[in-house]
Formats: sequence, C-alpha cells, structure tokens
Amino acid sequence: MTRSTFSRRLLASAFLTAAALAAPGAAHAQIPIPGVPQLVFDPRNLVENIQQVAQAAQQIDNQRQQILYQLQSLRKLQNPNWREIGGLVDQLDALMRQGEALAYSAANLDAQFRQTFPGYQLPAGWVASTQDRMQATRALATLRASLAATQRQMQDLRPGMARLGQIKQQMGGIQGTQEAIELQNTLQGYVAEEMMLLRQAVAVQTNAVAVAHARQVQRELQEQAVLEQIVRNTLNRPRTPAYGFDGRWRAP
Repeated sequence: MTRSTFSRRLLASAFLTAAALAAPGAAHAQIPIPGVPQLVFDPRNLVENIQQVAQAAQQIDNQRQQILYQLQSLRKLQNPNWREIGGLVDQLDALMRQGEALAYSAANLDAQFRQTFPGYQLPAGWVASTQDRMQATRALATLRASLAATQRQMQDLRPGMARLGQIKQQMGGIQGTQEAIELQNTLQGYVAEEMMLLRQAVAVQTNAVAVAHARQVQRELQEQAVLEQIVRNTLNRPRTPAYGFDGRWRAP
C-alpha cells in the first residue's frame, strides 16, 4: 500500500469516526474506565487527534510528490549529442594550402598574391612567359584545392545528418525541465557548428572565385599595357615619309 493510499484511507476512517461520535448526547460524554478512576475518555478529542494525523499524513505525501517532481525536473540529459568540428576545419584549411594554391589560410597570402598577379605592367615575355605560366599554375592549383576542400566537407554531410536524427529521437523521451534545456542547448550548438562550416564553405568559394578572376584581370591588364606601349612607341618614333605604326611593344 502506498503512502498516498494509506493517507486517504486514514482520513476517511477519521471522518466516519467523527460522524459516529458526533451523535446527540455523545459529544461531551466522559466514560470512566473501571479500575482507573482518574482516567476519562473524551471522544471529541480522539476525533480531533485522528484528523490532525490524517492532515499530517496528507502533507507528507504532498511534500513527497513535490520532491519527486523536483528530482524529475533536475534530471540530466543522457548522452548529449555533442560533436567536435575543430579537426574537420583544420583538415579543410590544410587542403586549401596544398600545392601552389593561393589559400585564404596562408600566413603570407597578400605577398603571394602580389607576386603572382602584379597588376598593370608589361609581361616578361608574351608567349609562354615564366610569369604567365606561374599565374596559370597557381590559379589551377587553387581551383583544385577548392574542389578537394568541398569534397571533404561533403563527406561530413551524412554523419551530421545522423547526429541530427539522434537529437530528434531524444526529443520524445524528455520528461524534465533540465533535460529540455540541455537538449535545446545541444541543438543550438549543432546549428552553430553548421553555421561555422557554412562560413568555411563560403570562404573556399570566395577564395576560388577571387583567384580565377584575378587571373583574368591580370591578362587584361597585361594586354592593355602592351597595347598602350605600342601606341606610345608609334607616336614617339622619328618622323618619316612612310606611313604605318611601330609594332614593338617593348619600351625603347
């Protein structure tokens, strides 16, 4: 028999006893007990004591229920689905730095970029120059590294989906407030990690687009420099009766 059932039965017995003893002429009756003249029996006092005991038992049961609810609310979440993406981010950074790639994670990225794409100037050689080959090599290496980083990040897609599925399964078993809070924190941590991976993916894409565009702009600037040098040489050539232009693109 549980404490709650006992309390209810005790309270019911007390009420029945009080009703039976509350009949006319019995409320204040004092019944002497043979052999003990000084001892008297007060039925109303007995009923009041029984009621007090029943109330105390009910209060104890209510307190016990409150303690159980508090313990349930403070229960910790079992096996929170935390994950660590630091190692994945390090791998992605390393993939972007491989070969001759111009990577966002390089310590001397600005110096490498200026050396590869110097901007508006005459090329060292118009056909298969060393500088032109270096520009093409580094641009292709950057695109290849970007593909490798994207491939590695997509390999983590299914494990991430599985972890999210585990978090969803835990939602059905939540009973206490503390468990709900911890599960919400777990889900928020997962979303924050996904945002960090998305940020890294955007960096990879921006890196690849920037290098490819720089390669195109560099060639246009070199062509513009050559054209302007040809025009300058033509205008500055010695005056002769013959018409034409100076096709040399080197500075005299």
